Amino acid sequence: MPLFNLNGLIRRPFWCQSVFSGFIHALNWPFLRTTFCLLLPLCGFSQTIVLHPTIHSMGVELQLPAGYDADQTAICKVAYRITGQSDWLEAFETSRITQNGVDQFRGSLFLLAENTEYEVQLSLLDSFPDVSFQTLPIAVAQTRPLPVFNPGDNVKWVSPSGSGLAFTQANPGNLQTLLSSGALGCGLTVFLMDGIYTQLELSLNLTEHCTENTPIQFLAAPGAHPVFDGGVSPVNWTPHPADPQLYSATIPAGAEFSNICVLNGEALYPYATLNADVLFGNYNLVDLNFGFNGFVRDNNVVWIKTQAGINPNNASVSLSKAFRLLTVYGNNKNAFLKFKGITVKNIGKPVFSGAEIFYAAAFDIRNAHHVTFDSCVFLFNTNNISFTEQCNYITIQNCEFKHNSGKWWHAMIKLSPNMWILSPSSMARNVENPGIGLFEVKNLIVRNNIFDGLNSGLESAFSSGLIEEADVYHNLFLDNFDAIECDGNWCNLRAWQNEIVRPMAGFSMAPPLIGPRFFYRNVIHGMKGRSNEPSDHCYWGCEPINPDPAFCKSVGIGIKTNSGYTGAFRGDVYFINNTFYANDDWGFALASQDQEWRQLKFFNNIFYHENRQTSNFHHLANKPDFQFYSENDNFYSAGTNAPFLSLDCNGLFDTADIEATFSNLTGSNHINFLSPFNLNPQFTAIHQGGFELSEASALINQGARMNGFYDYIGSHPDIGAKESNVINSNISPSAFDQVLIYPNPSKELVNLLVPDGFKIKKISVYNCLGQLIFSHNELINNSFGVNFSENGLFVFVVELADNQRIIKKVIIQH
Repeated sequence: MPLFNLNGLIRRPFWCQSVFSGFIHALNWPFLRTTFCLLLPLCGFSQTIVLHPTIHSMGVELQLPAGYDADQTAICKVAYRITGQSDWLEAFETSRITQNGVDQFRGSLFLLAENTEYEVQLSLLDSFPDVSFQTLPIAVAQTRPLPVFNPGDNVKWVSPSGSGLAFTQANPGNLQTLLSSGALGCGLTVFLMDGIYTQLELSLNLTEHCTENTPIQFLAAPGAHPVFDGGVSPVNWTPHPADPQLYSATIPAGAEFSNICVLNGEALYPYATLNADVLFGNYNLVDLNFGFNGFVRDNNVVWIKTQAGINPNNASVSLSKAFRLLTVYGNNKNAFLKFKGITVKNIGKPVFSGAEIFYAAAFDIRNAHHVTFDSCVFLFNTNNISFTEQCNYITIQNCEFKHNSGKWWHAMIKLSPNMWILSPSSMARNVENPGIGLFEVKNLIVRNNIFDGLNSGLESAFSSGLIEEADVYHNLFLDNFDAIECDGNWCNLRAWQNEIVRPMAGFSMAPPLIGPRFFYRNVIHGMKGRSNEPSDHCYWGCEPINPDPAFCKSVGIGIKTNSGYTGAFRGDVYFINNTFYANDDWGFALASQDQEWRQLKFFNNIFYHENRQTSNFHHLANKPDFQFYSENDNFYSAGTNAPFLSLDCNGLFDTADIEATFSNLTGSNHINFLSPFNLNPQFTAIHQGGFELSEASALINQGARMNGFYDYIGSHPDIGAKESNVINSNISPSAFDQVLIYPNPSKELVNLLVPDGFKIKKISVYNCLGQLIFSHNELINNSFGVNFSENGLFVFVVELADNQRIIKKVIIQH
């Protein structure tokens, strides 16, 4: 799907339509309301609108001409609608940025239907030095469809033992032979048959542009589960005569300096040295003084030691002999390259030259566009999918990534020096392994994946290029060190409806440059502190510093901004309807020392701690530029006599004091706390997949209404990530339970059944945007059915004669 430039896509003008009249009305400027249309002729300047559609979202970009609005007082409003519909919806606010020397407004449209055409209308209002209002011509773009995998007519079959040049199902060939033959071009599907593939270090060089109708595909054959394994197993382990828990073996040929050692399905920690060495903080395998099972190796011998003294001769052990599975040389081509149903494991042998080390990665995608991974499994790889140089239109969905490094403590990750020239065994300590490594990407979709125990689910370094127009949604992050690491240059990141469990940092923004970033309806829970050492980032909190390293901790936090950045390219960050829950003394929603953002705005979030304050703010005294905005957020600590916030070690207990305390401490007039709550949310459950509000929760229907987010029930959204099935807390539980909707999920037909004795006043059905699509006032035999032609989430609102309203949600998936 190409980018949509306004040129050639202009539709009927939108002069003086209601959404912008409402905008002017909201500003309470009566004189503008009377001169609204008279100001429209002032719009004669050159500007460029670019729309960036993804599957369920769309980025909006308005490039401004040089010299326009030099004082940056202009406002850009966005409205949108499905083509053919009459009503316009107002979008969320836009951000003013400068990118590549061009002033822009950037914004996003959320919760869109896939493969659907939308009209987008932009309007500019500038109040200084003269009032001007301009409505721009309508731009049009279609959201992308879900990826499809159609084998087509040109199919080649390969198997682990295949040979010959037939490449048929009856006579499959060898994958390496196929790749090196030069016959792998657009429109070809490679079916991978069952078995363990040991053909590694493969490469694909793209020389032509492909299309959606002529992709290059590597697919698991029907019913097959192909596995690419870079592992090799040492044999004849020998116990150390003085330490029966320490075993050694000769490294198999090709596995020298492996970065991974997997024992019985557990990745062992790579200690830098066998014995204590001051260069590495004296952490060593013999003492196991990181507290985790581990290994050490050089180019000849590998040593293993576990706390339980496991004998490797009676266990499964794998080192790695593989630097890459596949390197794709994209040459800036539209590859339309697709992978589905493949398992890749044990890719973890680095390559080094002189003083330079190149770390292993399962897939190294270089300068290729339109790349999709679907339903793939990645186990114990140093890196999994690495996108280097510019790579655009990337989709990663329904995949699983697994390692153990996300569970290790802070110094194990951050104090991993690569001084292999002084100590070759230390080279294994590159354990900041991402599921998806990003350098410079435009239009990224990461959805429906599981990231289990990784250092980072997604990773982009501070020094990386621009990550632009990224959707990260419906993912599960378990025990990741940094779940969504969006450090540095990100523009229009939309992360929504993810669940992040036991992170060191749920969202890492160190620092949040360019922007905007949006975080919507995510649940982040179980943040836990990690052991650390004083020479690294050690959090002492407000307690007296204890010289005993055993007391040194690094906090687990939901939101991390701790780079110390003080430059000019800070971005806007928005948190809307998220839930943060912590129960560890060293786990918090937010721990901030300085302001690294331009604007940080929170709406309708829940911040909850079982024992202590929800968040900590440090070193804020005399910082008049500090900015913080909160509206309808709930701050609650269940701890006895615990504050809900801590500012420079001073606890806050009353929400009425929060804005004044912040302002007095910082000296800033950019502090706003509007309608803060301090209420127990009354979750129905606090386990993985939980955190819904109970019917008795006082946070139901108490959120601020946000333009662009129309998936709530009732007059206002609930506070927190999970929208409840009730509007008010006085609904009879028995009435709710007795009104039945089935089947749910459904492919098309949904039946509603209401028990005898219930007097129905009205039944309404809404889509996920809150738009009424069906209403009914009469029932035959207390039941009726509705046929749905589109996929999505739909809401039934049953209004009873006694003014009770019963809300039921149903999922349609054809």
